Amino acid sequence: SLIEVIEHKTSALTRLNEKLHQQALLDGLTGIANRRKLDEFLDQQWRLAYRNQSSIAIIMTDVDDFKRFNDHYGHQQGDDCLIKLAKILSAHARRPSDLAARYGGEEFVLVLPATTSADATNVANILRPSLHSQAIPHTARRDNSCRPIVTMSFGVASTIPGENEDWWNLMKSADSAMYRAKNLGGDRVICEHSPLQQAND
Repeated sequence: SLIEVIEHKTSALTRLNEKLHQQALLDGLTGIANRRKLDEFLDQQWRLAYRNQSSIAIIMTDVDDFKRFNDHYGHQQGDDCLIKLAKILSAHARRPSDLAARYGGEEFVLVLPATTSADATNVANILRPSLHSQAIPHTARRDNSCRPIVTMSFGVASTIPGENEDWWNLMKSADSAMYRAKNLGGDRVICEHSPLQQAND
């Protein structure tokens, strides 16, 4: 009947729209969550953490000397490198509530709800050697004393959300910790207690 045909087409259109929405939340290169998905996820998890008064942690990470890598090996190799890194990060987003996302360029974020800064630091300290074990060559590094492989700098921050606070300050804290790691030569984990957490202590 005509009604059945219309219902079938409506159902197919709904499925297509849902599929397109999901695709719009994925990074085109790496296939993991993109910035839009990250923002949506953080909004949701921040509210949940505030309601439960549980901690939420962010690991922000960036490839060391990636511009030199691209200049030396070419952009195709650079893309292949980012795809490998995304897979490693995704493998460490073990719980259904964890999210690995590409923040932009060579920056990635791991969101770990119900996780303290100590536990998030442990995750970052597991990620580092996981990356080393890939032994992706990087002979164009600025610092010749480093091993000539791809490494990343990790910044960790965690807090229990308070009233009238948002997750952006937590992101900034993780970002600041990551840049401290980079400024100290890269290939290291720095945990910086969020100013929010200090205020709540």
